[in-house]
Amino acid sequence: MFGSISSGAYLLTSLTTPNGPDGIVFPSAEGTPLNHQNIINRIWNPLQIAAGLFALDPERRDDDGNPVKLAKYNFHALRHAAASLFIEQKLSPKRVQTLMGHSSITVTFDTYGHLFEDADADQAAVAEIEARLLQ
Repeated sequence: MFGSISSGAYLLTSLTTPNGPDGIVFPSAEGTPLNHQNIINRIWNPLQIAAGLFALDPERRDDDGNPVKLAKYNFHALRHAAASLFIEQKLSPKRVQTLMGHSSITVTFDTYGHLFEDADADQAAVAEIEARLLQ
């Protein structure tokens, strides 16, 4: 089932399966929380490999003697991608902090500060430099 990109069928089945007793959105067949490692091994990594997002392991071989394909991104990369997209869409730093669940705005800026544009501050800095040069 997961050898090809039919992982979408698994996700569709999960979406149409009634939630477990605790209201879990993606429950296991028994209605319990999915095991993190199962999500990685059965869904996340196969999806990446099927999409061509992998590297070849120079050391290890599969049963057919081919290099083992290693998924390019870890699951946590989704979190960074989401934050980057929030910033690209011009969400305020405070809103990004809230959405990401950061304990303080400092955590948000320490992690993603380089992605925020500050046109007003940039213009003020250029104006100050220009003023100093013309004194």
